Amino acid sequence: MINFRSPKSAFTLIELLVVVALLGLFAAISLGFIAKGKQKGNDTRRLSDLNQVQKALELYHTNNGKYPTTLDDLKTEGFLSEVPKDPKGAAYKYAALGPSCNDYHLGAILEEVGSKYLATDADLAVSSVVCTGSAPDFAGASLDCTATAGTDQCYDVTLK
Repeated sequence: MINFRSPKSAFTLIELLVVVALLGLFAAISLGFIAKGKQKGNDTRRLSDLNQVQKALELYHTNNGKYPTTLDDLKTEGFLSEVPKDPKGAAYKYAALGPSCNDYHLGAILEEVGSKYLATDADLAVSSVVCTGSAPDFAGASLDCTATAGTDQCYDVTLK
């Protein structure tokens, strides 16, 4: 009679648990890299959007002698087909500055903590003179592009 059972023909429970634990560890590490890549991708899109809006703002200024009070004016007058929105769906921060709308402040909240781009932005303080009809200005060196300064996650730009 032939015996088909061999004492070494299967994995032990310990071996299976070690393999499952290692797979879990690799998956957790991979998800961290994927999340970091997504943050960088979103931030790159934000910077691209702000660059596009800046170009439209300059064209608007060339035609009208002032900056618009809202970004929607860029769409209304045909300088943008759509006003870009943050990848998470929020509107970008914008304020027309000066008594005759001769300056602007544009910003976006970056996801990546300590992003290299934050070293090259404007970091403007809140302006006391906002163009009539514009949204209130914001602090460029703030966590969430609000009026309160704090940990810098706000990438802001002004006149080129």
